[in-house]
Amino acid sequence: LSGLVFIGAGTSLALGWMTRLSCTALFLTLVPITLAIHIAPGHTGPLLKNIAILGALAFVFVRGPGSHSMDKAPGRAAR
Repeated sequence: LSGLVFIGAGTSLALGWMTRLSCTALFLTLVPITLAIHIAPGHTGPLLKNIAILGALAFVFVRGPGSHSMDKAPGRAAR
C-alpha cells in the first residue's frame, strides 16, 4: 500500500499537480515507515536520507508549487 502511495503521490508531486496534498500523503506515509525501520535492533538504514526527504516535503508544502507546476498553469485561478 505504501508503494502505491509513493508512486501516485510522487508522480503527482513531480508533475506539480495537487502538490500540497501529495506532500502530505508522502510525509504521512514516510514517517511511520522511517520509525518502524529504524527502531529495529541492529538495523542501520538510511535515516538521514529519510529525514532529508521529510524536510524537503515540508519545504514544498510550505512554499507551495513552483511557477512551472500544473497548479499554476495559465487559465487557472490564482490561490
